[in-house]
Amino acid sequence: MIHTRVSERVGQQEQYQLTDEEIDRYNENGYLKLESVFDESELEALRAENDTLIQNADTGTDHGSAPIKTSDHLFKSGVWARAIQDPRITVPMTQLIGPNVELDHTTGRKWMPAETAEIEQHDLHQDRVFYSHSAETFINAIVYLDDFPEDEGGMRFIPGSHLDGDLEHVDGEKGPQLPETSHSFDETIGVPANAGDVILFHINVVHGTQVARQSDPGTITWVIYNDPAYGSEQAGVMVAGSRP
Repeated sequence: MIHTRVSERVGQQEQYQLTDEEIDRYNENGYLKLESVFDESELEALRAENDTLIQNADTGTDHGSAPIKTSDHLFKSGVWARAIQDPRITVPMTQLIGPNVELDHTTGRKWMPAETAEIEQHDLHQDRVFYSHSAETFINAIVYLDDFPEDEGGMRFIPGSHLDGDLEHVDGEKGPQLPETSHSFDETIGVPANAGDVILFHINVVHGTQVARQSDPGTITWVIYNDPAYGSEQAGVMVAGSRP
């Protein structure tokens, strides 16, 4: 029985491995979309858990068109804990990061319908400016619980920009951003996503979203993974391999 289970796990890992072409695309562009990672029944459970997290953290604030934020999904929800450690995500992570992978942190956002139904614009930036480190091994995984078409809040990337290293940011209206004189949305490529998709992207790839209108709720969750050898001072939960 034990040998059978081990064999099943090995076969499962092979099933979820990225192809050489997918790895090359990630290394070249700095991002990669995995389609239909979670099915509708799994999405229903994740949405329900997400709403529970929101209710538990509700402060009674009228968010309007601003997103409602959640965090620490691993420690607050068994459903999310399983999703974060699901081999459909962690196996590709071992191929891109290495055999040892830890969870750094999670953060979620849910946009509720409002009169304007307008998703806030995120100016072009690198995510490393929001962290206390800039290790090349950090990878963001965005789990989409709803559809985000290109014209309704879908992510936009500048392919290959992760190869430029750490770029100097300036203070923008909503936080750090790249100077408009050096980077433009005209350089970006839109990457729409459907519910159940997961987009992986490098900590240094330049990305953002333009102002978009959306009449339905839209929810995404960022799950950030890293090689524990280059992580934060506070150790995260290991999702693959072991801590050196």
